Amino acid sequence: MRVPVRLTTRVVLVVLVAALLAPIASLSSSPARSPYVSAISDLVAATANAAPPTCPNTGCNRNNHCSKAHGYSCVYAAGECNQSAC
Repeated sequence: MRVPVRLTTRVVLVVLVAALLAPIASLSSSPARSPYVSAISDLVAATANAAPPTCPNTGCNRNNHCSKAHGYSCVYAAGECNQSAC
């Protein structure tokens, strides 16, 4: 009966040590110093996603009608031209 108790104790001890060392071993270390490693390589930035273009790029002209104008949105209604910045 003595051998199974010793074996069980050893197995439990090995599992316990492995469970305690796993978080320490999984920690990532900083990158090695090298001329090929950027000083800001450890900074994390979110990816930027551009919104789809929704600006029609039209604005009011001299004749009070809509024509091409970068950065504006033009609406011609009831004989009037109204523009707003995009």
